[in-house]
Amino acid sequence: MTFMKQVIRSTRKNAAHDKAALSYKSKHSFTAFKQCLPVNNILVAPSLAIAEMASKKIINLFKFKRILSLFFIVLISSCADSADTLSKDSSIKASATILNQKELKQFANELSVQYNIVENQPEGKCNKKYAEGNCFLVEITLTYPETIYADNWAIYFSHIAPARSSSSHGLTLKHVNGDLHRITPSKQFSSLSPEPVSVSFLADFWHLSNSDVMPNYFVVVNDLKPEIIANTNEANKEFLVKQGEWFFGGVPDKPEYLLRGDKDKTRISSASFLYHQYNSQYEQQAKQQSSWKQRIIPKPYQSNFSATESLSLTQGIYLQQNDFDPRLNQADDENAVAISPNVKVKVKIAHAINRLAQIGVKQSEQGVPVTIRRSSEKSAHPESYQLSIDKNNIDILAPNASGAFYALMSLASLLDPETKTVATGSVQDKPRFDFRGMHLDIARNFHQVTLINKLLDQMSAYKLNKLHLHLADDEGWRVAIRGLPELTDIGGFRCFDLTETRCLLPQLGSGPFRNTSVNGFLNEAEYKAILIAAAERNIEVIPSFDMPGHSRAAVKAMEARFQNYKAKGELSKATEFLLTDRQDTTEYESVQYYHDNTINVCQPSTYRFVFKVIDEVKRMHQEAGVPLNRYHIGADETAGAWKQSPVCQRLIAETSSLNSVDDLTGYFIEKVAKYLSQKQIIAAGWSDGMKLVDDSNMPKPVQVNEWSTLFWGGHRSAHQLVNDDWQVVISSPDVLYFDFLYEVDAKEPGYYWASRRSNSQKVFQFMPDNLPAHAEIWQDRSGYAYQADDRPSSSNPVNQPIVKGKRVYGIQGQFWSESIRADAQVEYMIFPRLLALAERAWHKADWELLYHHQGRLYSQNSEYFTGSHQRARELDWLVFRDAVGYKELLKLDAANIAYRLPGVGAIRHNHQLLVNSEFPGVTVEVKPDENAPWQAYSPDVTVTDTALIRARSADGQRTGRAIPVETR
Repeated sequence: MTFMKQVIRSTRKNAAHDKAALSYKSKHSFTAFKQCLPVNNILVAPSLAIAEMASKKIINLFKFKRILSLFFIVLISSCADSADTLSKDSSIKASATILNQKELKQFANELSVQYNIVENQPEGKCNKKYAEGNCFLVEITLTYPETIYADNWAIYFSHIAPARSSSSHGLTLKHVNGDLHRITPSKQFSSLSPEPVSVSFLADFWHLSNSDVMPNYFVVVNDLKPEIIANTNEANKEFLVKQGEWFFGGVPDKPEYLLRGDKDKTRISSASFLYHQYNSQYEQQAKQQSSWKQRIIPKPYQSNFSATESLSLTQGIYLQQNDFDPRLNQADDENAVAISPNVKVKVKIAHAINRLAQIGVKQSEQGVPVTIRRSSEKSAHPESYQLSIDKNNIDILAPNASGAFYALMSLASLLDPETKTVATGSVQDKPRFDFRGMHLDIARNFHQVTLINKLLDQMSAYKLNKLHLHLADDEGWRVAIRGLPELTDIGGFRCFDLTETRCLLPQLGSGPFRNTSVNGFLNEAEYKAILIAAAERNIEVIPSFDMPGHSRAAVKAMEARFQNYKAKGELSKATEFLLTDRQDTTEYESVQYYHDNTINVCQPSTYRFVFKVIDEVKRMHQEAGVPLNRYHIGADETAGAWKQSPVCQRLIAETSSLNSVDDLTGYFIEKVAKYLSQKQIIAAGWSDGMKLVDDSNMPKPVQVNEWSTLFWGGHRSAHQLVNDDWQVVISSPDVLYFDFLYEVDAKEPGYYWASRRSNSQKVFQFMPDNLPAHAEIWQDRSGYAYQADDRPSSSNPVNQPIVKGKRVYGIQGQFWSESIRADAQVEYMIFPRLLALAERAWHKADWELLYHHQGRLYSQNSEYFTGSHQRARELDWLVFRDAVGYKELLKLDAANIAYRLPGVGAIRHNHQLLVNSEFPGVTVEVKPDENAPWQAYSPDVTVTDTALIRARSADGQRTGRAIPVETR
């Protein structure tokens, strides 16, 4: 059958299909026509004649379209290699539309997306209305292996910084909500082909890290199932990167891309920079004064160990006497431990015994006898203990089970995992802070129960005792609440549903489907099991549900509930827990670029919802046998909401204490805090929101997480809150945000808005009792020195030093999960920084600069932190570093923790390659040139301009990131 007969038969068979598969839009037709002109001159005259007949109305427009459709199919077919190939009426190449799932899948598999950073801080282009006039220029390019004309598609993708303006001759880009964006063909679109079609746009702030780019772009066509574009699919990233097909090649390795601009003085973490950073003039002195073999992490209050004598635990230990029953279910009330004022739980010493077994010290009747006795000292700190180790015995004395638990953890820390020996000596120990916390965000991206349990194990091993579990935010609601199934049925999942009746919008590179690892929630049984597991390890779980801002998951879930019951005619149920004023016309943009993420604090249904959640969480705690002691309400980042809400306008008019919408966040916090107090629960929140309350209206105590940046005067806020008798938990992003970069390198994952170098040594250097003093030893986020003025202010009563006799309540490390999707990535970001956090939370070092209650002006010229302070800190760090490298990393390996392996420092000196590492104990490997295999490091190795260097884990199972060796 000839090709023309096929076309005619197809045309007669199905007119509707003709329109979709054969009748090109004029722009497609004439594009194809022009492409074929060089080889089809003979057809030019007939085509022009047909067009002239149509223009003179010799034939009507309908007939013209049908004739033109057939004519151009003949014309284009003559350009093809095979008429049979082009005649397939299912081909998306010869169609203006994608018709079915098979074609859409083909389109997604063959379409290539390329994301390129054109310029950071393009001069004269940034809109000063956004991000303080800071922006970067991006280009997204689409190519296809052959020319296709389909234009009924839309591409959705996540981009953390919103596109503010865009430019393209064939594509339209729109910011949808949050970080979700959409690309569609514009009126100027002609086709996709090997020739790129691009859209460029300006976005807020900077793009300095590869992890800023979100994966899983997906394409949508009408009601077909979305398909992830193959070369953006994170599931195949490792393979695609190796093949050079991943859609983002990375931030270019040039200063103009790696820095915030010409004025950014930040030092890039090259191999030579790392070498000098790791190198210390006190190496030999540290080895002479103290050994990592006698080092416990965190460091005890007092300890005295033999430098030469040790006790072998190769035969294990034998628990000869235990005054605290290790069996949780049979422990009596006398053995219950108050991990918080209102919470008594039964700490399970068996978990400390399991820790020893995991690192090779098991229980055995042939083992070293261990005696655990109850101390009769009534004034002892409940977490204190005494540990004595001699040639034959181990003796523990503690006031209760938590102290005995920590004594066994200290024994585990003392252990050399290779020789299975511990130094003989004695320890008298107690904690620096009662609040030693770690924050884990499973709301933005969900993370599994196994990860939480692994974190609990490591927190207890290093004597951290508060898990701040972030369970609800804009991107997800992660624990089931009885009676409100919509919270998890809808709020627990992100997928492609623009109506958000089945799930929330895709965000943070989550892709279009529900069944992904970043989606999910904890059911009641799982949440209760976490509470019990934590309590057995002397850890209190503080549930966190961010409100009234950061609440989009709850808002959308309750909106879906409203619509469901409204459709059934049950209006009272529909409005019972509604979180929005449906007459509110306020336009605002949240910090994460949502315009609908804040609950309305002026209507009764909001408080029915909040109190319902509190009551249900309290019930779950009670049923788990772990009463709820603290509840974190978030309370941050609500600026711009409620201005046009009639409900709020009425409330303000009727309430004498309210003058404007600016007072509403404080009103909400006060009301929720009072409800919590009535339930004997301590309210907690973030500092920016908690400072908006009338202190006289708040119950006591109240916990506040102070998260102001130090280089922007964050110490003032902390001191004000301490002086007002809040329980201030220092959560400074300068050093305690573990979702930030370890080092200044685009290949390091994480955020960097407050710090681009938050490595373990910086965490170790932190002095939480003296925040302004860091102006002497640190720089701001752009590498500049700064001042911290802590002197009394006569003009501002808020800016005052801490009153003598008052201090901060504790410290907390934060992990936020916006850019971290996999559980292994979470472990990479948290470990080994968590060990340095534990060191500062449990132990106050002798080198820390004492706080001056009369106030001081600190800068890098003030020199209160003297040379002797610096020397003592460096010596302490070196022993800590060695203990981590030679002992603790092996223990993390045994626990299957995917901790970050340090970048290797390297320089060329006298024809030798000299290397070092942040932590010893790891193996260094070299790839001398791009074609050579990896090999063990030796000083005389010859390297080229393409040489790389990396670390291998102590157990040999994992490798760190490869870093180029500088040869000049």
